[in-house]
Amino acid sequence: MARKDPWWNWLFNMLHGHLAGEAARPDKVDIGFGMAKAIESTGYSVEEERMHRVERYREFCHMLVADPEMQAETTDAGLKTKCNYALRKACIELLDYQGFDGMMANAIIRAAKYSPGMWRMSTGEHARKAVIEGGFAFAGKEYPEHGHVALIYPGPMMRSGSWDVDVPLVANVGRRNGVMKVSQAFPVSQGQPDYFVYTSRLP
Repeated sequence: MARKDPWWNWLFNMLHGHLAGEAARPDKVDIGFGMAKAIESTGYSVEEERMHRVERYREFCHMLVADPEMQAETTDAGLKTKCNYALRKACIELLDYQGFDGMMANAIIRAAKYSPGMWRMSTGEHARKAVIEGGFAFAGKEYPEHGHVALIYPGPMMRSGSWDVDVPLVANVGRRNGVMKVSQAFPVSQGQPDYFVYTSRLP
């Protein structure tokens, strides 16, 4: 016959486990890439908080590429694309960050390169990973006249036949809007873009 522990042992073990769990729960949780998020009284676990951020980010990407105001326009001067407007809107809506206000794509890329406290240059895989973990990242490439920037989309790496490497997806606003491989959003002949991950504290 199996021995039964006295009821007070069971009560002690239950209370001890509860208190240990409370003590182990941090006020701040690391969600990767130098970013910390204070968990206040939201009721979310760390994983729920990450999933909530990723889903909000994904929904924003789809909204952005479908936004009529973000479609390319034909003007007397030629085709006017709005990648800079799109990225600035994403930064404001998702990060409460206004550091790129009034900038064109080339200026945005240079500002990110020389703002190490806010942005870190990365690889396509690490940029995708940052977004999957609840962060924020974009791709950007400077060109002589007009550069291009695009928000990294939270999805899998995809094989680029043009570059023969795996690349992330982007929510592209440009000549053609939509979620696509980065090699479909940037001129193939100019090579891969740079990747930037937001490293400051998330709002």
